[in-house]
Amino acid sequence: MPRRAASAQPLPYGFTEVPNCERSPPLGASLVEAPASRARWLAIAPEMKGLCDEAVKRRALKLLARGARARSAAASAGAPLYEAYIADRLDLDDPLKGLVVRQRDKGWLQGFITHTTFTTWTPHFAWDSQHHASGLKGLVGTGRKLDHGVGRPQRTPLPSPRPQSTQHPRSCKDRPSLAAPPSAGAEPRSPEPAASLEPLAEGLERCARSGDWRSTGIVWPRVAEISLLAALGCGDWLVSVVLEELARDDAYDFCVVCATPGAATFYERHGFLRVGAIARYIDNDGAAPAPAAEPGDDAREAPAVKPWQAYRHWAWGDEHRDSLRTNHGEPSYMMARRVDRRSGAAEKRGDALLRQRDQRLSIKCPRLAPGSKVPPTASPPPPPEAAVPPVTPSPAM
Repeated sequence: MPRRAASAQPLPYGFTEVPNCERSPPLGASLVEAPASRARWLAIAPEMKGLCDEAVKRRALKLLARGARARSAAASAGAPLYEAYIADRLDLDDPLKGLVVRQRDKGWLQGFITHTTFTTWTPHFAWDSQHHASGLKGLVGTGRKLDHGVGRPQRTPLPSPRPQSTQHPRSCKDRPSLAAPPSAGAEPRSPEPAASLEPLAEGLERCARSGDWRSTGIVWPRVAEISLLAALGCGDWLVSVVLEELARDDAYDFCVVCATPGAATFYERHGFLRVGAIARYIDNDGAAPAPAAEPGDDAREAPAVKPWQAYRHWAWGDEHRDSLRTNHGEPSYMMARRVDRRSGAAEKRGDALLRQRDQRLSIKCPRLAPGSKVPPTASPPPPPEAAVPPVTPSPAM
């Protein structure tokens, strides 16, 4: 399936003129738009690209002002999204939902977020935080919030029960921390405390999935994904609203995001943990691509696959080694969290957040005003077949 070509449409304003969203009151003098069609999302793709570049630039400048070195600031700020990747996600994500924040008087873009159902494009994929290829064990002790159980021996049998029922375990490692597999039937809306200690990778791996990785992708209907995000001061508000919307929807049990190491702290504030994801790609290096399998054709020999390696989100299952390294860079920094069902005080806070969203949605979006600094004409887009890495930039706070 070819990648969608990027658009070189110029913008009538420069993002250096766009102010950050105010935090008190939330969003300040900004409004919210919920694009109702895929065509509307594709129409604002050039603006989304410009906002991504500006968010990364402001994040790097903020880090430099705090005394960070230039190389460290650039690495922590992350890389901006490619315009071809933005258009690709807007074209293929199904369903495509999200919000857009704009300046109230001029209509300039200040933030956006999209979410969809998680989809993989490789025939062999697994959630596994204990596998050495996931890279999580190397993050133990770095201060990052990791999936439950990372760094502990895998499949360690629990100690045998002692006759003395009053004897306490000798250490916290002897305490059973994993929840038992769920029984058949519907799961409760409010997970039990023991269930929250179950590794996210185990819960994600049990989720149902279906589809053809060559055409429709392998769809995970119970897993939501925050696919695109960039913001100038409103990133926390956008993520909070999306998580609240997912909490009111029984369609999803988990929410995942392909982040960057620089954006890890931002997502950790919203309950996301680093989770392991591994994949096996078809071995096409030096060989002709394997023919597509026909329905009902069981006699066709399965193509050879490479060993398990760190997962690269949005990479095709039959990409060559050079393509994986050149077009997708480092392995994806996957993060996940459970979709919590609200109750009590949390539900009241969620109601207030959704009322803010509805009030901002009711404001009519003005016509896009031209800026005093018109950006230069964009450079020619890359070829449509070029794959691009899915890197989520750190929202400029």
